[in-house]
Amino acid sequence: MFNKIAIFIFILFAVILLYLVNEYNNSYQVKLIAAERINYIQLAADNFSKFGFVFCFISWVFSNIIAIKTKKTIWLLIPLLLTSIISIIVTGHTEEIFKFKKAEGLWKGSFSISYLVAFFSVIFTILVIGINYFMLNYFQKKQL
Repeated sequence: MFNKIAIFIFILFAVILLYLVNEYNNSYQVKLIAAERINYIQLAADNFSKFGFVFCFISWVFSNIIAIKTKKTIWLLIPLLLTSIISIIVTGHTEEIFKFKKAEGLWKGSFSISYLVAFFSVIFTILVIGINYFMLNYFQKKQL
């Protein structure tokens, strides 16, 4: 029963994330002056990244509960996969915003480190999931 509820919530969040990605993609079509348009685009990207990482955390909690109930730690791959995908999408958003700022003359001489941030967020997620995996195995062995 809990698995079905978790799958329903995953699907609901996935639909919301698809909506937010669509909103971000459509934000480039809004007819505003460049300074206001970049704020609008940044807001769309921020909405996606905030909701995306909240979704990753919730999926991590559900995956842990399902892994404890089913005694299968393969469920921990779901939050790893989701976090990796969302990190890559957020990196793409950040890079597009950086390029848009350069094209519109709003660039202030900075440089983009979005790929580095994505790399470290995926590495951090792998470490957290690895620690979580060993903790779940220890917890399950102790229960036997």
